Amino acid sequence: MRTEEQEVWITKDHGATWKQILENVNVVSIYPNAHLWDAVYFITPDAEVWYTLDRGETIKEMTSVKTKPNRQGLQVIDFHPTKRDWLIWTGQKDCDSSSTCHSVAYYTRDNGEEWHQLLPYVGTCKWIRTEKQQDSEKLIFCEHFESEKGNGEGNVELVASGNFFDDRFVKFGSIIGYATMAEFIIVASINEDGTSLKASASIDGSNFAEAAFPHNFNVPHQTAYTVLDSDTHAVFLHVTVNPRKGFEFGSLLKSNSNGTSYVLSLDAVNRNEEGFVDFEKMKTLEGVAIANRVMNADKAVDGEKKKLRSKITHNDGATWEFISAPKKDADGKDHKLCDTSDKDKCSLNLHHYTDRVDPRDTFGSGSAVGLMMGVGNIGDALTGYKDGDTYLTRDGGVTWKQVKKGQYQWEYGDQGSIIVLVEDNVLTDKVYYSLDEGESWHEYRFAGSPDEKMRITDISTLPSDTSRMFILWGTREGDGNKFWTVQLDFRGLTDVECKNHASVFFFPQLLTPKVKVI
Repeated sequence: MRTEEQEVWITKDHGATWKQILENVNVVSIYPNAHLWDAVYFITPDAEVWYTLDRGETIKEMTSVKTKPNRQGLQVIDFHPTKRDWLIWTGQKDCDSSSTCHSVAYYTRDNGEEWHQLLPYVGTCKWIRTEKQQDSEKLIFCEHFESEKGNGEGNVELVASGNFFDDRFVKFGSIIGYATMAEFIIVASINEDGTSLKASASIDGSNFAEAAFPHNFNVPHQTAYTVLDSDTHAVFLHVTVNPRKGFEFGSLLKSNSNGTSYVLSLDAVNRNEEGFVDFEKMKTLEGVAIANRVMNADKAVDGEKKKLRSKITHNDGATWEFISAPKKDADGKDHKLCDTSDKDKCSLNLHHYTDRVDPRDTFGSGSAVGLMMGVGNIGDALTGYKDGDTYLTRDGGVTWKQVKKGQYQWEYGDQGSIIVLVEDNVLTDKVYYSLDEGESWHEYRFAGSPDEKMRITDISTLPSDTSRMFILWGTREGDGNKFWTVQLDFRGLTDVECKNHASVFFFPQLLTPKVKVI
């Protein structure tokens, strides 16, 4: 964990105890190796990098880094998918003057013992490895400023090399950017007219084909793409149709197996200025996804406030329908908000990516099969977040129930056999937990006195959501910049960790959380 004071703290017992590491070192960012979780790199404002290859048991300094981290907000380190010691470092050069400061990419094959320059005047540089491309582990793509002048200006081209840029090949002469998603590489390049974009895709890193959009899909100036998903051997691509600031929306397109031919899945899907799109696929059940559609798209183009409604698909975007609303509220009473039998006028609407403080706080989990949670409301449109309540589905979105009135944060544990809730953005001293997928809830007070109430900013556990231990992160009134953590340990509930969710029974007993000031 990195604090606002650029300190780094580590815990090896799920938050029960914390230890500060790299004392007297200012750490501006932490880069875990996404392909090998044992390796973590700590970046400083200077040409000084520290790293661990054994989850913090030993920490060493990388002494041969040639430059400070780049100033352009680019990813500083890129990790090779299969080679632990192969890294790309994007640093800075000639930064005594802002008019000459530009980014330079270097590579190492011995974890920083020796660095070699790849290219100057770069944007994003990445190792490229796909399921179809297995012949060259050295393949690298870079965004490159063609002119190589000033601080990086003018036309950006996409260049590739399989020998660390002893030779290089221009894949596209003028691009906005590129993205890699599972087996696909998607490139947004500028059309010959210079005023609009086109998308191209590759599954091997060598051959690209221009995306063929539906014949009735006519957008004179395609201004932005967001690559959304490719887990089901198809790309979901959001094409912005209305780029007007504050009123953005676009069309959701789905590709064939090589990412080149697209059909319209859903029109007028909401997005925000940062490019986040209200679209999320369920990781545990193939074909299930939720999106928010702008129902008044024709008027939003002219500046009318967007009216959003949530829709769900169970066949990977072939058809979409409104989400069935529960008939009763969390107290078991009829809510009487509208006629839930008529989904066209009365459905469940959920706040999505464009409303999230942390984009990692998704509806579902990769280990909790069939479970999704969200904050929203019942009606013919999505209302304000503060007007929402908390809802849960246990069957992949077919049916939903209101589990709590008001807005709550949630986290799954032990493959969904434990769910923890805490009230959002209020001072609180209690959490709620369920051991039966939300059928019943138990209250636990984690604070010893009213003065220990916390405003919880996040709940976390292992990224896999398989642990029975959670951490609450938050602040207290009058404690200035102090940050508090509370450990919730559910291991006492059973001697057996969940392996097959359907065969495990739990017997609740008193929890014993621990509190630590950070």
